[in-house]
Amino acid sequence: MTTQERKVLALLTEHIGSWVDSRELSLIALQYPAVVKKLRARGYQIINHVDRVGWKSVRGRYKLLSEREALAAKIGAGEPVTREQIEHSQRDEAQPNLFGDIAPTHRDEG
Repeated sequence: MTTQERKVLALLTEHIGSWVDSRELSLIALQYPAVVKKLRARGYQIINHVDRVGWKSVRGRYKLLSEREALAAKIGAGEPVTREQIEHSQRDEAQPNLFGDIAPTHRDEG
């Protein structure tokens, strides 16, 4: 892995799950799209978004997907996933569970 790839990956990892402006990436590597392409080829799930006004591109952003987001994207694309992948993503403590503190003993039967 090249120095530029490591620096871009470090920046994206630092902001994992949130968007990084392409101008920040261009400070690391002027050819950042090529660097991102190489990282994608290595298996990193990186998505991008371009804001446009009319026909003109005004701003680009990149995002390194968290493990849970990558799994959701895979399921949304109709790709097969294993039970282990789902269970592993559910153990991810970085994402809080809204109903984690509720005891599953009460059942409302209407």
